[in-house]
Amino acid sequence: MKYKLTEEKMQTPFGELVRIEALRDFSDVKKGEMGGFILSEKNLDQSGNAWVYGDARVYGNAQVYGDAWVYEDAWVYGDAWVYGDARVYGDAQVSGGAQVWFDTSDVKYLCVGPFGNTFRYITITKSEVRAGCFSGNLGRFKIAVMDKYGEDFGTYSDAITICESFMNKTT
Repeated sequence: MKYKLTEEKMQTPFGELVRIEALRDFSDVKKGEMGGFILSEKNLDQSGNAWVYGDARVYGNAQVYGDAWVYEDAWVYGDAWVYGDARVYGDAQVSGGAQVWFDTSDVKYLCVGPFGNTFRYITITKSEVRAGCFSGNLGRFKIAVMDKYGEDFGTYSDAITICESFMNKTT
């Protein structure tokens, strides 16, 4: 088992959701780390690297599995499935019979955005990040973003997370 249900509960119109806690290290999750809220263990697979972070919620017959992440204030519910390398975050809501997945195994590059106050798109390859005039490896990109936005990466924090995930999956 990779997680357990804790005593922390949240009452909702959809039932009592329970916060999860990691029982071992996996992906970027550390043993003892508190996760988000689920209705029952059927919502989050005990295998793989799937995780529900922070205040995210998964309930109903929804399922999160594979290497998928649900985080920030996102909700996944109804009969929705989130799987593969999918990322659901922000104020996103995935519901009904929706299926969200992402498979990076055959992808050579990824273009994501918009990010920042200039609504910039970022192109990511196995070894390089390109954003506006910047072109370099992930380490240099992090330094450039930190220099401009601070140690928390400012509005580019999601971009950094996506770059790390994509580059780690394709190398």
